[in-house]
Amino acid sequence: MEPRIIERDELTVVGMVYYGNPFHTEGATPEENEVGKLWTRFNTYWDGHREAFKHEVDVDVAWELHIVTDEYEQTKEYAVMVGVQVSEIEDLPAPIFCKVLPAGQYAVFSLHGEEMNGNWGRTIYDEWLPASPYEEAISCTLERYDAKCFKAWGDPESEVEIWVPIKARE
Repeated sequence: MEPRIIERDELTVVGMVYYGNPFHTEGATPEENEVGKLWTRFNTYWDGHREAFKHEVDVDVAWELHIVTDEYEQTKEYAVMVGVQVSEIEDLPAPIFCKVLPAGQYAVFSLHGEEMNGNWGRTIYDEWLPASPYEEAISCTLERYDAKCFKAWGDPESEVEIWVPIKARE
C-alpha cells in the first residue's frame, strides 16, 4: 500500500464529536459502532439544519477525524469527529464543534472495497510509516469520503481516502 504525498492548506472541519472507545462493542458493524452512530446523529442534524453550515467547501465531501490523546495508551479512548470542511467559521450551532488542522504534508492512502475491512491502520502505522522517511506530524488520522466514490463501507465499488499528517523524520 503506497500513498501519494500531498501538501495542503489548513483544513477546517465542523461537525460532531464522540470521545471514548468507538469499537467497544465487539463485532459491531460500521453502522452499529459508535462512529456509525455519530454519523447518523450528524447526518440527522445536517438534514434539519443545513442552512447553519454557511461556508461549506464541497457538498460531496465529508470528513472523519480520529484524534489520539495522551491517555490513549492507558484507556484506548480517543476523539472522533465527523463533519464537513468550511472556508470560515461563523455562528456555529451549539451541538457543532470545530477543528482546525494546520497546513502541511499528508500521506494519502486510497482504500477500495474489501481493503476497507482489513487492518489498514496496522499496515500504515506499523509497516509503511516506520519504513518511510516520514513520521507523524500530529496524532490524527483523517478519512475523506467523496460521495462520487464512496457508496458503503466495504462495498466493492467504494473508495475512501485515509490521510495521515506527516513531516520529514528528524
